[in-house]
Amino acid sequence: MNTLLADPPAAHSSEQPPASLTPAAPPEGGPSGSDGADRSDAQAQGHVCAHCGTPLQDGQHWCLHCGACEPGSLGERPNLGPLKVLALTAAILALGAAVAVAAAIKEHNAPRSHTVALVPATTPTTPVPTTPAPAATTPTPGGTGGATAPHSTSKGSNLLFPPSSTAKPPKVTAPTPTPKAGDESKTPPSSGSGTSSTTTPSKATTTETGTSTTESKASEQPSPILLDTNAATTYNPYNYPESSFGDPALAIDGEPSTEWTAQVQPHSFPNMAEGLLIDLREPTKLGSLELRTPTPGMTVQIYGANGAKAPATITEPGWVLLSGSRTLKKKVTHLKKLRTESRSFRWVLVWLVKAPASAQGTPATPGRVALSEVALYPPAASS
Repeated sequence: MNTLLADPPAAHSSEQPPASLTPAAPPEGGPSGSDGADRSDAQAQGHVCAHCGTPLQDGQHWCLHCGACEPGSLGERPNLGPLKVLALTAAILALGAAVAVAAAIKEHNAPRSHTVALVPATTPTTPVPTTPAPAATTPTPGGTGGATAPHSTSKGSNLLFPPSSTAKPPKVTAPTPTPKAGDESKTPPSSGSGTSSTTTPSKATTTETGTSTTESKASEQPSPILLDTNAATTYNPYNYPESSFGDPALAIDGEPSTEWTAQVQPHSFPNMAEGLLIDLREPTKLGSLELRTPTPGMTVQIYGANGAKAPATITEPGWVLLSGSRTLKKKVTHLKKLRTESRSFRWVLVWLVKAPASAQGTPATPGRVALSEVALYPPAASS
């Protein structure tokens, strides 16, 4: 009888149903009797619900009375500390990489300067008879202009650039030997480096220099006298028809392609009796006269006069002969010496004396002579 009332032996763990399939009934009454003792033992062992105090079996994490879970049954929260450290480290590395890339781009775009040592090539120089040429020297690369070292052209030298054939040799000044007395005509030899040597000029050299200066001053041609556009007229004392002459203004217009013409009279060929008259408006000193003609071979005379009007005929005493009969053999003739005797003249006449054989013509088609340009010059400046 006693054995039936005793507790049966505990079943094996594999034979016990899971706690979730055999829910425990909520205790009835207070903590008195055996239920109170079991709860006290469960609380002592720590297997009770933290919310309502209901005892929990081994492996039971949820209270079937209030539905609360056992603390820690859902697992602990993950530790995010290492992840934060990794994220911060990755951010620092990314920032460093960005700074490095920016620095690399800036360095790439910045202009780069390279220090290059240029070594000029050595070119043999012509030896000087009196003084040997010193060895060519080159500044030491990176130096500040102090001591210099001789340039080496051996095969072992490491030159940055090959020798250039256009390099200029160093200039070497050689002493100039003083010529001996009585041998002034000889000149000392020039130095091989091309530097010109100077010597004391002799009296003969001084005389030649003065002569050349005088000749250059004498050869300087002054500017022509400026004339009015209507300063030239046809001088026709024997009243030939006006159709026998061209426009006199074309002889002073500065254009050699234009010309003043005069007809040759067939009955008096080759003699002429007309000319070109120029009015200077006031007495002016004359030095020379230049004539341009497309019909060379004619003979002319130059006259000068003063007064309000030019003399009516060539035989009047008012005319002064400035140049005798002159045959114009070239297209341009310069009469350099006029017989002015330092006098001034207002009127200048180019008198036509004879026509060339090429201008004879015929009674049906008479020949003509022409003057394309007449220029008057003042006296040359005295030296």
